[in-house]
Amino acid sequence: MRGTYKDLIACGARPVALGALIVFGDAAAAFATQTGLALEGIERKPLDMWHPTECPLCKAGVAVETVSGRG
Repeated sequence: MRGTYKDLIACGARPVALGALIVFGDAAAAFATQTGLALEGIERKPLDMWHPTECPLCKAGVAVETVSGRG
């Protein structure tokens, strides 16, 4: 959203709101407040992500995704 906002401003647009189906975490709300934009979303959910140093899969060396058919 930050990149899109920056591009809109560079094109002379005057954004008034941010919209999303689901707003995860607090970053969008903070950005909206900082830029004076309204934030609209159908639902808000916490952003519960592991930090790599705390993630049991990261610690075990498990890849985020596995691409099959490559050998």
